[in-house]
Amino acid sequence: MKRTPWFNYMEHSPAKEGMYEVRCTYGCDEIWQARYSVEHDEFVDYDSTLALVHGCRGCQWRGLTTKDGR
Repeated sequence: MKRTPWFNYMEHSPAKEGMYEVRCTYGCDEIWQARYSVEHDEFVDYDSTLALVHGCRGCQWRGLTTKDGR
């Protein structure tokens, strides 16, 4: 799988629902896989208590793409 560049969650939300990699650069750079909900404009990670904050400058996400770029 290819990955897109990191986007700041405060400035850009994903355009569609799906699985993304997310992190908050304040405190640690640990990366989680989370599902994005367009309806609620939030990331959900079922394996931890991860919550990205839309107004946090450290919260980032990147998309996972197939080799053909989709």
